[in-house]
Amino acid sequence: MAAKLNTRQADSVRSHIQSTKIVQELQKGFDGLRTFTPEQLNIARILLDKSIPSLKASEVTQHQNVQIELVSYQTHPAAIEHEAKDTIQ
Repeated sequence: MAAKLNTRQADSVRSHIQSTKIVQELQKGFDGLRTFTPEQLNIARILLDKSIPSLKASEVTQHQNVQIELVSYQTHPAAIEHEAKDTIQ
């Protein structure tokens, strides 16, 4: 015997099956196998909006404060320390 789905899983599966049926019927319309009235298309759009989240464009902006300091080899503190160790023996 198959395991029972919990209520949330069952609702999710049911919603997916229903939206799949709507998409299949709309595909028949796109293929020219079926015609729809404007009311039917509107109903299909509403049902799909309720079952499948629509993707909306969103803009993400991020500001970073970056400080860049140009250091040459001769003025870098590690290089100065390295040269000092080389000269003192």
